[in-house]
Amino acid sequence: MQALTADNLAALDGDQIGAFNVTQIARLTTTALSGLDATQVAALSSTQVRALTTTQIAALDSTDIAEFEAAQVAAFTTTQIQAWSTTVIDGLGETQIQAFAVTQIPSLTITQLDHLSTTNISAFDTTQVYAFTSTQVASLDGAQLEAYLAAV
Repeated sequence: MQALTADNLAALDGDQIGAFNVTQIARLTTTALSGLDATQVAALSSTQVRALTTTQIAALDSTDIAEFEAAQVAAFTTTQIQAWSTTVIDGLGETQIQAFAVTQIPSLTITQLDHLSTTNISAFDTTQVYAFTSTQVASLDGAQLEAYLAAV
């Protein structure tokens, strides 16, 4: 699997990508993973998403994360979320924010929270907002805090 290039993967359809086992997913290079298109990413199961390594996750950018559907975002582990770069945070859409499980929210780092737009913070529902830790809330800037309080 490590020998597969982005070009090799680009030739595969969603069904073929969806047939990869978790070991194969974990062995994809970061370049190959970033080369997947939206249809291929959409074919990843929750189990496959959870099999992505933190090295793979750390290599994602805002375009890559935008290709993940809400259910896939909900499948990320807390360890994987902590590996997201601020570029990934910048690429999150409202639907993806709304898909966060309350168990995922405390794993967001202060640096990641700094990159959440007020629109994204406003997208959290009441249950999600209550999952923020006191440290996370204290780190919000004025505009973010206003969006946060509006969601409470």
